[in-house]
Amino acid sequence: FASISMAACAEALVVHMATAVAAPERSAGYKILQRLLDLWAAAPRFDLLVSLLEKSKPHPKATALLLHRLKEELLAERKVGMVSSGEGTADGARTPARSIVSACVFGPAALLVPIRIVLQDTVTAAASGHNFPLESQLDAVMGALNLLRFLIADALSSRQSVHGSIAESEVLTPSLMRQLKADVLQHLDKRLREDMDMVWAEIQVSNNAGPRNQESDKSDRSKIAFTQLQVTLVTLERVLELSAEMMAVA
Repeated sequence: FASISMAACAEALVVHMATAVAAPERSAGYKILQRLLDLWAAAPRFDLLVSLLEKSKPHPKATALLLHRLKEELLAERKVGMVSSGEGTADGARTPARSIVSACVFGPAALLVPIRIVLQDTVTAAASGHNFPLESQLDAVMGALNLLRFLIADALSSRQSVHGSIAESEVLTPSLMRQLKADVLQHLDKRLREDMDMVWAEIQVSNNAGPRNQESDKSDRSKIAFTQLQVTLVTLERVLELSAEMMAVA
């Protein structure tokens, strides 16, 4: 019962840090959530973070922060692994953390689960014909893409390293990326381009409306939305480039 109550507290904190009017309140909510998460052991903490991500859909900024926490968890596990692997060796040398990642709760392959959840929501909504502004979800989408970009670049770097075992480091496999690309990334690319075309058309209509009026204000908002969509698309294109590089050397 205690863990259930603590999980409910974590959910309430996610809502608070996303909806509180005052910035200090939002910051305080996030700091308390961080401390609360630390009370869980690694495996249940991972499950809780995934659950919080699924429930944070109405709050994309909170989703982005939870994704960042997942990256911090991976780096923390890797740091502990590096220290642990240096103990008891003949020369004190430490095994690179990448060779230990496969045994970690927050390993790259595991992090594909929450990444897929966040990106799949966008793709599923588009495929179902739900008409919602994609730009309202871009904080979450960018958070997922940035984490994915980090994981792929790190996996590629581990292949090129002369230290550590390539076999052990390949927990983010080309086959996993190939499946993610087919299931999610290609559809997200299509959705982003479609929304950019739609927003660009709105900008053109507003520009042709004549003197500054309500349409001009709408045009300003559309220009901001277009820029945000464009930045997200550039990030996705980089992810696809890295994915292609990973699959080419498989």
